[in-house]
Amino acid sequence: MKVKDIMTPIIKTTITSTVGEAAKIMTNNNIGSLLIEEEEKIAGIVTERDILKFVAEGKNASLVNVKDILNPIITISTESSVEEANQLMKKNNFRRLPVEENGKIVGIITIRDVSNNFKYSFAKGIIEGRSGY
Repeated sequence: MKVKDIMTPIIKTTITSTVGEAAKIMTNNNIGSLLIEEEEKIAGIVTERDILKFVAEGKNASLVNVKDILNPIITISTESSVEEANQLMKKNNFRRLPVEENGKIVGIITIRDVSNNFKYSFAKGIIEGRSGY
């Protein structure tokens, strides 16, 4: 199975959004990360962990822009296998990867997407008599 088969749409905001605004967008969309855009290009990613750390440090989320806490991204191709995505996330200790096609970010794949896919594939194999044991 390929990454494009299980990726989800991206949700993004701009580098001028505050950390508080980013947290609201993530909460309202029930997501754990937000891609940050600058001049119509993805500048990085902010995760729930980044925001939690920021707040734990006692900083004011309504006064600081996300550009000050964003992380650079590593992407994976839509044509890569789900196993490749899993290995890349493990190697970099990531929980999510932006998905790229023709130089543009078109989706995101998370560790949960990968896990759910493996569970489905395993269960389907058992039903079809290919459990792998």
